[in-house]
Amino acid sequence: MSKAVINGETWRRRSASHSTHGSSRGVNLLNWDLIAQEVLSLEQQRESLLQALRSTEQSRAMLDAESDEYARAGGRIAYISRQLSEIKAKGTVAKRYQNLSDHLIKMFKDRVTPTEWKAIVAEARRLHDNQECLSELQALFGDSVVAEVRRG
Repeated sequence: MSKAVINGETWRRRSASHSTHGSSRGVNLLNWDLIAQEVLSLEQQRESLLQALRSTEQSRAMLDAESDEYARAGGRIAYISRQLSEIKAKGTVAKRYQNLSDHLIKMFKDRVTPTEWKAIVAEARRLHDNQECLSELQALFGDSVVAEVRRG
């Protein structure tokens, strides 16, 4: 077959077989040349790496300690361990600020002086301790005693 016939057959008018023939204009309408990379969550990445680490450690245990394969397996274990450490670091940053109050505290702390911040924290601790005392009184004596303490 000649080159002209082959090219003509490759780029024929689109029919029901969209995935097997390209566009007659030569435009990629289906994005079949793009490699889709799956994005995994940190937990999924961690589980995948832990599974790879276990299998690599098991295969390394069966190898001779002086072989090249043993050294390569050790390098792979070190590489996986570094990746796990990076995921752990990303996870701690994500867990540090979990709700709005964490962000508000950080913003507020950045805007006041260290002396003011210490005074604010001391007052918050005092209020928290008072609340705990009231909760304990309520558990022991009921609502009537707590109402008297709040009034007086």
